[in-house]
Amino acid sequence: MTIETKYNIGDEVWYSLKGNVYHEIIDHIEIDVGKNGETHIYYNSEGKFPHREDRLFPTKEELLKSL
Repeated sequence: MTIETKYNIGDEVWYSLKGNVYHEIIDHIEIDVGKNGETHIYYNSEGKFPHREDRLFPTKEELLKSL
């Protein structure tokens, strides 16, 4: 099985939480694979809670366009 991530360690990502915009640098990636092969990828930064890949954006502009 090969798993490809959208972001890498060291990448800056942007996200929105409760109406505020934040950015972080990814410092580790968690990958969960279920019995049925379903894959979930989470990105973490500096001990903060993990973010799902589909809720992160590579630039502030792309995040704002999505809102």
